[in-house]
Amino acid sequence: MAIAAIDIGTNSVKMLVANPGKGKALELIAEEVVATRIGERVSLTNELTEAAMARTIPVLQKFALRAAELGAKEVRAVGTSALRDATNRDEFVRRAWEHAGVRIQVISGEEEARLTFLGAMSGLRGRRPTLVLDVGGGSSEVILGGQRGPQQRISLDVGAVRLTERYLKHDPIPMDEWLAMMSWLGAELGKKLRRLDTEGCRVIGVGGTFANLASMHMKLARLDPARVDGCRLRQRDVRNLVAELRGMRQEHRKSFPGLEPDRADIIVAGLSIVDALISALTKRVLQVSRRGLRHGLLLANP
Repeated sequence: MAIAAIDIGTNSVKMLVANPGKGKALELIAEEVVATRIGERVSLTNELTEAAMARTIPVLQKFALRAAELGAKEVRAVGTSALRDATNRDEFVRRAWEHAGVRIQVISGEEEARLTFLGAMSGLRGRRPTLVLDVGGGSSEVILGGQRGPQQRISLDVGAVRLTERYLKHDPIPMDEWLAMMSWLGAELGKKLRRLDTEGCRVIGVGGTFANLASMHMKLARLDPARVDGCRLRQRDVRNLVAELRGMRQEHRKSFPGLEPDRADIIVAGLSIVDALISALTKRVLQVSRRGLRHGLLLANP
């Protein structure tokens, strides 16, 4: 039976339709992603804007219709960082049900981390301890575990949209703004991640930030999830891209090979978070996976 999973993130709304098989098997039917920036200004006001809600509801309508066309008998929809933080999230949840027929569950950071880890591990082989990283628009998830599941989960209020709005206010980005952001990031992550024992772990990056990172590194004409899956990157690769993109105007970033244009304004913050995470975790190599929260949502017991 086909099931649709919808992830309403701070920057984009993503849908995966698949037939769950035995164990961790998923027969992919369709994937769609639309950037609606539901989390616009939430980090500054703690409220969803009317414009952001108006952009997002039609996408949920479209996804619900598409899921039905593809034979999905169930739609599982979750909201993450932006909806967790917004004081008016109940209004958005109500509209989503009334206008799109989509019932949204706003999940905790801990549950987001659990589902992300479940999805990421479903695409991996071997029994090595694994550290899964997901840099989102409003938050970042750090999950350490193995074949038996996550052992330690940390949800950080550190995301590409959130930090862009707080720190990177000019175009191109001045060095002093970027350094202020990196200084805060280093202190924040060092304090919160110091208790993780990551010795011998492989590092897996999931989600849009890592997919775009791999796509730019590979110099693809456009992002192709299948091609970036499994891409290995070193910290210097991340830093080289940050340095190149930071000095560009946003309009020029939109045509950077491999980068989705609607991420041009937040990609520097996103990649800087990746750099800060692997520094705080004393890791220098990571692997990109196309699997994450949506896959975990389909594999989890309802």
